Amino acid sequence: MKEDCFIAKSFIKDGHHVTVTRQDYDESLDTLFDVIILRNIWHLNNEEFLQHKENMSNLRKRLKDKNIPTINLFSSFDNLGKLYLKDLYNQGYPVIPTETDITSFSNYSENDIFLIKPINGYDGFGIKKQMKKEIMEDKTCIIQPKINFTKEVEFYFLNREFQYVLEFAPSKKPIYPTPSLYDYTDEELKIAQSFANLCSDDFVGVQRIDFLKTLDDKLLLLEIGDSSPYLNLNSLDDKTREKFLTNYKKMVYEYVKNCFKSC
Repeated sequence: MKEDCFIAKSFIKDGHHVTVTRQDYDESLDTLFDVIILRNIWHLNNEEFLQHKENMSNLRKRLKDKNIPTINLFSSFDNLGKLYLKDLYNQGYPVIPTETDITSFSNYSENDIFLIKPINGYDGFGIKKQMKKEIMEDKTCIIQPKINFTKEVEFYFLNREFQYVLEFAPSKKPIYPTPSLYDYTDEELKIAQSFANLCSDDFVGVQRIDFLKTLDDKLLLLEIGDSSPYLNLNSLDDKTREKFLTNYKKMVYEYVKNCFKSC
């Protein structure tokens, strides 16, 4: 992708050798580089996604066994399915109401519309829209009421440190709009930061915290992307993009330096 070329070229300018490859790369490359970075992966269909999950599980185990430094490879949320949304909602976080049992939504009418989302789904694959009275028990899915909203808002962090915010108006579906920088409030940043802080202390990489902005101007969490989130770097102005790339490289360099110190 174009944005990964931005990242690769930025490291190359610093005098480093960079290889951009697929997850099924030759295992002999493992020890030829100082660090392995997981970047955005786009799947054409659900079958490809399921194969990707299995391949990534094998890759994580292999790199962990070899004690190889990695970025964004060991996520706490994105890679583990959508059940964390239910847990956070029930803990009182500002999350789209999320349950696995439709009877938990006792304050909704039988004709209210809900979205049924596969726990291990992605990018809208497998999502069904049903009235409450039509929903059958399915332990492989989460249930969320259909929310009316004005836009999608994404906060970007590096190792829990805030970087920038983009808005997609009215949303990413059905046509992906060109995002623009979002004029966030201090309270909104505080909310996003609270989710970024939930990642484990040993997490290294990018976090993208995605929200829906409701008709009454409230942010509700859509998902926490801490595996390989798309960064929309090509939609940023030059100054914002270069600042992010500088911070990104700093994060990688400090991480690799610390890894070598501990070896």
